[in-house]
Amino acid sequence: MAKGGAQHDAETIKQVQTKLNVKADGIMGPQTQKALKEFQTSKSIEASGQLNQETLAALGVSASAAGGSASGSTATEQKPQQPPAAPAKTEKPGEKKH
Repeated sequence: MAKGGAQHDAETIKQVQTKLNVKADGIMGPQTQKALKEFQTSKSIEASGQLNQETLAALGVSASAAGGSASGSTATEQKPQQPPAAPAKTEKPGEKKH
């Protein structure tokens, strides 16, 4: 089943398809691969038609589901931002601290 390219989730493929101006259906079909090869050729990247880290970086797409097989991958750098937690109030109205 392995074709030398990492598996990417549909959302990553849709982002790539949008950048390549092809139908964004989340499926790596022949149209996407053709557009991908043309893009790779234009950027002097090996025209494999596969999504690799170099191609994703050139497209400006961060892989949300990096396969872990890419060495030195930093695709999971984005962390959700959470608002600072409000200090917990333990006093009840009318109570006095000792």
